[in-house]
Amino acid sequence: WLREALPDADVVIGTDIDPTAARFEGVVQHDFHEPMSGDYSGMKFDLIYSNSHDHCRNPTKALSTWLEQLSDSGCLILEHSRSHGRRYQSDIDCWGIEPEILPFFLIHNFSVEITNMVVLSESDGHMLLVIKKRTRK
Repeated sequence: WLREALPDADVVIGTDIDPTAARFEGVVQHDFHEPMSGDYSGMKFDLIYSNSHDHCRNPTKALSTWLEQLSDSGCLILEHSRSHGRRYQSDIDCWGIEPEILPFFLIHNFSVEITNMVVLSESDGHMLLVIKKRTRK
């Protein structure tokens, strides 16, 4: 979808930790807790999107990695909902945080600002958080 929505983008890739990821066009096997390697090593991205941060075994490390991979003007978009909360934690969804708490967690633990919050469903707490690195003045 992003490739179609951003036809002028230089690079649009997806990542997945599953070894079968490379079978899909534009997807590379990668653990999002770690910096990109190979062709993408050191690359800065204008947009990083995730709806799978609930799979983070170390959310601080994963979010730090994503923020380091952003260009200075780039943004991180996190899709979040009640199903990402503590109530739904499991072996696979190992990190849970309620939608009402996530913005405070981000601002408290990282040098970021939330520039937009798009509410997709109030009853589900389903939203898109648009996050930018805080610029120093």
